[in-house]
Amino acid sequence: YHVYRVAKQTPSTTNFHGCLLVPGMRLQNDIVSQDYALRLNKAEELLNLKQDSLIFVLGGRTGTSDISEAKAGQDYLLARKIPQSKIELEDHSSHTLENMQRARDMQTKMGSKQVILITNRYHLARCKTLADSLGFLHRLCAAEDCLKLTFTTILMMINEAYLLHWYHVGRSWSVCTNNKKMLSRIS
Repeated sequence: YHVYRVAKQTPSTTNFHGCLLVPGMRLQNDIVSQDYALRLNKAEELLNLKQDSLIFVLGGRTGTSDISEAKAGQDYLLARKIPQSKIELEDHSSHTLENMQRARDMQTKMGSKQVILITNRYHLARCKTLADSLGFLHRLCAAEDCLKLTFTTILMMINEAYLLHWYHVGRSWSVCTNNKKMLSRIS
């Protein structure tokens, strides 16, 4: 229910001061997927509203890809005439937790500016939970204008709920057992 509620309630537009953060997504034959394109398109739309902002694209090489998710995202944005000077890359993270950890580190370098976190509706709850637990300032912005409950979207939301469940279990277990090594990996 939490994943559904966040997906349903998050706006797809926002007034903002800060940078735009786009988490990467696994590439399909080194090409940006439709869902990843939605994230990048929303970042472009918001950048057009706030020209002094930057787009941070996150994501390393995953699967059998020859390029990083961030590089593919950058290439996509450059093809859409976004200036190179408006795009920053982080291409070492391999999953959402690492995306959020690197985003926190980048935010520290930027002087604690607020981040607009742009992702697909089914992915918002997990990104929010991770960003909150890592303690960086952010606002959510959905890549899609509204939530459409297709079979695929429902499956993606169930998967996100599963991943969120295990994150909470792991974090709680680490706190209860005072496992500092595990806590350092997830915070």
